[in-house]
Amino acid sequence: MKQRIEAEVFNDIPENHLYFEEIGKVQQAGLFVGIDGNFQPKAYMTRAQMAKVLVVALNLTSTSIKKETFEDVPMTHWAHDYISILAANGITTGDNGSFRPNNPITRAEFAVLLNRALNN
Repeated sequence: MKQRIEAEVFNDIPENHLYFEEIGKVQQAGLFVGIDGNFQPKAYMTRAQMAKVLVVALNLTSTSIKKETFEDVPMTHWAHDYISILAANGITTGDNGSFRPNNPITRAEFAVLLNRALNN
């Protein structure tokens, strides 16, 4: 059973924010962490952040995490293991050897990856 993370108060999410409770829940589930005390609710989600969300939310694992899955995701990248787990499970194949971890993810890309993850 996962240990519940203590709720973090984000400087940019007041208690009257429309999604205050939901943001608190996803933070406590370990899906999102703050950046310098902020949640940044209007920022785009990167492909690396999406990888973490899918792996953590769906409890995905792999015994075959590769050293270098994609040429643009070095082992030192904070999301390397999350991205490698998605690749090992056939959820992402990248684009010509690249994953583009810092690019924003489109709705279409997210829909494809979520569909693959749920039907894996």
